Amino acid sequence: MRTHWYRVAIGAASVLLGVASRSLDAQVSRSDTTHTVIDAALGLTFNGPADVNQRPHCDELDLPCNTPKTFPDFGVALQLALRATAHIAIVAEVSDYANMWDTVGVGRSANRDNNTVGLLVGGRAMTPRLYFAGKDSLGFVLFAQLLGGSESSTVVPTRFAVQPGIGFDARLSHPGLSGRWSIDYRSSRGGPRNLSGPRAMLGLVLTR
Repeated sequence: MRTHWYRVAIGAASVLLGVASRSLDAQVSRSDTTHTVIDAALGLTFNGPADVNQRPHCDELDLPCNTPKTFPDFGVALQLALRATAHIAIVAEVSDYANMWDTVGVGRSANRDNNTVGLLVGGRAMTPRLYFAGKDSLGFVLFAQLLGGSESSTVVPTRFAVQPGIGFDARLSHPGLSGRWSIDYRSSRGGPRNLSGPRAMLGLVLTR
């Protein structure tokens, strides 16, 4: 099962990076009225599922109760969006992050790396391009999206996940290149580990 998920994730990443590469090669100066058909994004994620080494979770799961985490779980996300209209897009995402936690070994504690892969699809609604100081500035686009699909983890069975989120794309100086910042919340039910939690993403977007 894990081999299957990694092959799917690698395949999706290859497609997204290929689209992004062709998009960058084809960029020319365009006006804001040009209709973007596709965008591909690659980002670093900061994931925050519940710390199960804190009470009451550590007592419920018979795990060591340690000091709280000082850093979130880090990962990567690749997103591909196809515009259905000027302000509506169909979105696909593949993401992977490592959730570090302590589990009980044979008479000792041991670190365990819980690798979590998500394959999600859904819709995105976007505003027209907005400007802080007139059209001479680079501008930005606000968006809200709702994704759903499969979440596969090292320590729990594959299950359904829902991920609503909001964010913005701020245009950079290179035509067709933007920076993306977003926050969302992935909800997935089931035991023994509940991996639901917030996530922030910071990345680059290539449009065509």
